[in-house]
Amino acid sequence: MIKKILSLGITLMMTSSLVFASDLTTYCAQPYDMSKTPTKVLTAITGMNFISKAVANSIIKKELKKSTGAKGFKVKMNSFSAKDLANGRFKGLDISGENLDFDGVYVSKFNANTVCDFNYVKATTKDVKFKENFIMKYNMTISDVDLRKTLLSKNYLTFLNSLNVKVGALNLMELKDVNVKLKGDKFYFTLKMNNQIFGRNIPVNLNLSSKMKIENGQFKASEVTLENLNQKVSLTQLTNVLNLINPLNFTVDVLNNKNTKVALNNFDIKGNNIMLDGTVFIPKNTEQKK
Repeated sequence: MIKKILSLGITLMMTSSLVFASDLTTYCAQPYDMSKTPTKVLTAITGMNFISKAVANSIIKKELKKSTGAKGFKVKMNSFSAKDLANGRFKGLDISGENLDFDGVYVSKFNANTVCDFNYVKATTKDVKFKENFIMKYNMTISDVDLRKTLLSKNYLTFLNSLNVKVGALNLMELKDVNVKLKGDKFYFTLKMNNQIFGRNIPVNLNLSSKMKIENGQFKASEVTLENLNQKVSLTQLTNVLNLINPLNFTVDVLNNKNTKVALNNFDIKGNNIMLDGTVFIPKNTEQKK
């Protein structure tokens, strides 16, 4: 369960437009199926609630490490009672971490916390069912070093190869390398490509600068400028290429889930870091096989 929750929570953006109400608590359910008051009092007196939360935190940390390979998570579970927690009902969940590697996507800082005061996630040995809407707010920091490490990851290189333009066995345009750095309010990309014409490899190197905007929950390149002006390439085509190879948008392919509605709300560039925040929405009755 926690693997799915985390993976959904760290997704940066989505592939279709989303509009959430300004007050996210309107999507929250009121508590029900709760354990009786005497049971809550008993678990509080005996310390079972504290013990169950400690066990839950430990299990979540192990699952996070197992499912993502990332270490150093901090987890805080806020429960109603030991019995409610065992049945998947809890007040809230906070997850944070630093210097994380999610399957080749690198993040300096990550925080996510549930919005609703009542959450109901029923887990069995076979699947996980979200009995009510599960909503998280997230924020993260990604440095330009993180971006470059993501660009060097095996999965990203495989992704680049999938973008090569082929006719039969011939690569008409082959992306060999991509690099990126942050400066001011812009992204600076270096693209190295091979253009095969009449059986000859002709190297094409492009240096681009671009601002970014949020459009329909995704990063989109804007105000693209070709820095090495000796190359004659359509800026419209370059914008499309940047939107494809942007390592931030690449994260979607690694972490996104068809059952999740995720919105990127805001971002800011400060020095060499990108600050992001957004919302994750897993609809009621969503089922996920383990």
